[in-house]
Amino acid sequence: MIEVFRIPVPKAKLAAMPPAERVLLLLITHAVNQLTTLMRLLIFSTNHETSNELENTLSAAQSQAILRFLFGTVSESWEMLRRPENQNLIGTDYIQLMPAAGVESYKKLKKLFGKSNFLHRIRNNLVFHFPCPETVEAAFSEVPDDQDWAWYASTTYSNSFYLASDYIISAGIIKETGEPDVAMAFCRVMDEVMLAADKLTDFCSHLAKAMIARHLDAALLSPKRGSGTKIHSAPRLKSVSIPFFTIDDRLSRSGVASGRLSYFITAPVIGHREPQADSQNS
Repeated sequence: MIEVFRIPVPKAKLAAMPPAERVLLLLITHAVNQLTTLMRLLIFSTNHETSNELENTLSAAQSQAILRFLFGTVSESWEMLRRPENQNLIGTDYIQLMPAAGVESYKKLKKLFGKSNFLHRIRNNLVFHFPCPETVEAAFSEVPDDQDWAWYASTTYSNSFYLASDYIISAGIIKETGEPDVAMAFCRVMDEVMLAADKLTDFCSHLAKAMIARHLDAALLSPKRGSGTKIHSAPRLKSVSIPFFTIDDRLSRSGVASGRLSYFITAPVIGHREPQADSQNS
């Protein structure tokens, strides 16, 4: 059973905060929302495994795409914290009010995002921006010829995937790890991004707690057990999975599926049926 507490935050009290601190509080709690949502989605995607080799391949590619989204959010959250106006508040004020766990998370983040660091290089070259032509060409040359250079097309965009194109981005990230084995490289990226996301969530939560205690009401941080909404149907985190392939059952008012068709493959393929053999001539 999960208990969720509604914590009322009067807008008047937020309005009474100094503007720079109000903005920081709203941004760090927004960052936590994004980080935890993407971490859940990544776990759900990596949980999915079937007996179908193609689905497992595309599911793994889906997980890597979500991982890149998560890393983009991790990078943006860290850059937000590094803004001079926020550093003035954190480094000279609130860091003194935070518990040891919050301070340790902050130190770890500064180490993870050091200028010569692996995460910093990936952010600038591959994830935060689309890679430059030179990076794409270099990755194209390095992906082996015997790799699965294919695009998997279905009748809807949601069930199609340009796998060969994904290899190019993945190859660039793998190169940055220095790992010769693809699986080990992916594990390193996964571990470091999840660690950064976890430490950012911890730090932002400790910082928000210190700001709430100062400007709002410390009692907000200690809701009475048993006073919240009880969620009895929540599944276990590792028991939930996101498949790659789905049948679009969204219907418009006319009864036609509302999902967009893929125009990558020619129209006659859509709804095409193989001709039945004439049993009398067989």
